[in-house]
Amino acid sequence: MAILVQERAGKLLDEGIFYEKQEIKRTDFEYHIGDKLKFVLIVADEDMEFKVNETKPISIKKIKIPPQNLIVSSMYGIHPIGHLSAIGSYNVPSGIINKERIVDFGMFHAAIDGKISKDEVVGATIMLPVREI
Repeated sequence: MAILVQERAGKLLDEGIFYEKQEIKRTDFEYHIGDKLKFVLIVADEDMEFKVNETKPISIKKIKIPPQNLIVSSMYGIHPIGHLSAIGSYNVPSGIINKERIVDFGMFHAAIDGKISKDEVVGATIMLPVREI
């Protein structure tokens, strides 16, 4: 299960709590856009603390990128403390497009002090198929 964290625009839900969490199935938010594009949530695979303006790598749940597909970052901010600037893997195959790739980490930039917990949604990506010309 993934956890979607929603900001409550500065309104305290409890003392010191500005966020509301909702457990979701990751696949409930996978959408096919037309018959070619796929929208996929990116979910944290570890707990991590951040300070304002800090950027560092964070482990994410594995996402398989099929051969002949590119990934495009969704620019819509999903996590209340910041945004992913990139996703990738430390194990890059020799073929950058023509082989399956596994995405397993992201670079997260914090706009405010805060924490990301394992299983929280930290971003989204769009997979789009490509062909050689």
